[in-house]
Amino acid sequence: MEDHTVLSVENSETEKQLSDEKVDVFLLSGVLRTKHPITQQFVDISVLLDTGADRSFIDTKLAEELKLPNCETTTRKLCTFGARKPTTVQCKITKLKFWNTKNVQHELQLYTHETLTKSRV
Repeated sequence: MEDHTVLSVENSETEKQLSDEKVDVFLLSGVLRTKHPITQQFVDISVLLDTGADRSFIDTKLAEELKLPNCETTTRKLCTFGARKPTTVQCKITKLKFWNTKNVQHELQLYTHETLTKSRV
């Protein structure tokens, strides 16, 4: 079994939206192992982690494909990558169970969104 707890950092340059200066942005990415809702087989999903964020997000289509529960719906003001100003959106709050390499189960509370991430199951 591969050790999927190792995370990588990718470097990309982006324009800072509040000024004209360019800054380096480091994105922490990794892989989570979860169970497919129909086959109950483990599948790996790519994740983008923000260790400074107080909320985490999942692509709406991926949440639907994994048949994640809809715990509640909330309104959020979000500024996504490349956006010049925040927009108000409806997000569902859901929970994702995942397992580490020692088969210990963990759970994340996630907000769904259509354009924050891309799903790859």
